Amino acid sequence: MKIATAFASTVTKLYGAEKGYQLLAEAGFHAVDHGDTMSLYRPFEGLFSLSEEEFIAHFQAENAAITSAGLTCCQIHLPFPTWPDPNPNAPWSWEEEYAYIKNAFRRSFTAARILNCEYAVLHCAMRCGWGKDDNPALTLEKNMQLFCELLPLAKQNGVKIALENMPNAWIPSALPQSLTAMIDAVGDPENFVACLDTGHANLTGKEVTPAAYVRALGGRLKVLHVHDNDGVFDCHALPFTGVIDWAEFGAALAEINFNGVLSLEALLDETRLQENPAAYLKEFAAAANRVAALVQK
Repeated sequence: MKIATAFASTVTKLYGAEKGYQLLAEAGFHAVDHGDTMSLYRPFEGLFSLSEEEFIAHFQAENAAITSAGLTCCQIHLPFPTWPDPNPNAPWSWEEEYAYIKNAFRRSFTAARILNCEYAVLHCAMRCGWGKDDNPALTLEKNMQLFCELLPLAKQNGVKIALENMPNAWIPSALPQSLTAMIDAVGDPENFVACLDTGHANLTGKEVTPAAYVRALGGRLKVLHVHDNDGVFDCHALPFTGVIDWAEFGAALAEINFNGVLSLEALLDETRLQENPAAYLKEFAAAANRVAALVQK
């Protein structure tokens, strides 16, 4: 099973794109989960305020560095928050910001195409932010409108959308039945699929383990975000340092014949990365390979 990392930008920020991606390849990673389209998203500034030419040039340079290192790009993160948080002090209206982020989604699919990336990971529109949903039917309606608007744009660029589960049981798409209902309602199982975030799943209640989530998703599951936590905080820790049962998780992936990339979404410590990048990144790759070995047993 191929392994990837979601925080390549932490490495490339310190060492530059060419050396950074080479360090990841030498550590044993096969691919990267490219995060610029989410981490660099800012309303009306930054990455998505670039001209089309500048935007394309940015991702062409990234693709060249990734390819030169012998890596591939397995997924990107789409901008977040998908549903803008109300901000009465902003110099723009909520409607203007929502239109801006939807255009950022469009441009993100272009980025994915340039990176030869198969999947773009989407978080659902959380109308009530991180609070409890006051109108689940309306939230579902708004999400379906967005999904049906985005999917043709993704397909035009040869990209599939992977809807990610969110943490906390009251958030839309957090529980397996909610995520599967959204995916099935779209009705395009080839192009609208599931991304399972193990850390998020571990925060939805003891009865919904990451392994249980895998079994509930079944063939819908195409994309993974793999990290650990203590069941309380979404701390993005290395596998085997928290409370997730990785043997059970690996067995569940084997049961559904999962054959995608195992993307590690554990946070990197910049201090250790500066002290000994080669050894530190090999430690991360080893943790990912240890999980992968449990799938292949």
